[in-house]
Order: sequence, then C-alpha cells, then structure tokens
Amino acid sequence: MCELVSPATDQGRRLVDPAEFVFPRVNVAN
Repeated sequence: MCELVSPATDQGRRLVDPAEFVFPRVNVAN
C-alpha cells in the first residue's frame, strides 16, 4: 500500500477518522 488511504476505500473497512486521514498509518490489521 504505497498510495495514501482513500476515504472510499477505507470506508469499506472501517470508519475514516480525522486524525487517521491527516496522518495515514499502516494499520491494516486494525
């Protein structure tokens, strides 16, 4: 996952948090 976390893609897995969107972390496990 080299690209930034997209809202639409992330929405399908979990809720998009403001902090997570500003600071995208590699937390696919969570």
